[in-house]
Amino acid sequence: MPSGYQFFKNSLNRRNYMFYANMAIDSIQDAKITFLKQTVQEESLKKPLIDFVEAQRVFTKQIAKSVGDVITLTTQTLANAISGTIKKGG
Repeated sequence: MPSGYQFFKNSLNRRNYMFYANMAIDSIQDAKITFLKQTVQEESLKKPLIDFVEAQRVFTKQIAKSVGDVITLTTQTLANAISGTIKKGG
């Protein structure tokens, strides 16, 4: 019989979370870049703006990964608490 953690782990499926989070982030950032390429005509202004959007992409993906890590740890702790595997006391 699977442990409580295994049940929560399977139901959460972290890989799917990261896949959809990255897909949403990429879609939004790609739309920003497309907008910049279509509207900003000055190359000396366009390149730094696109670089900034790319930096936003990297930062936002790191935040999504950190959230996933927190969710995984919280789920593991909760599942262990429910199944009684956390050591009581010190």
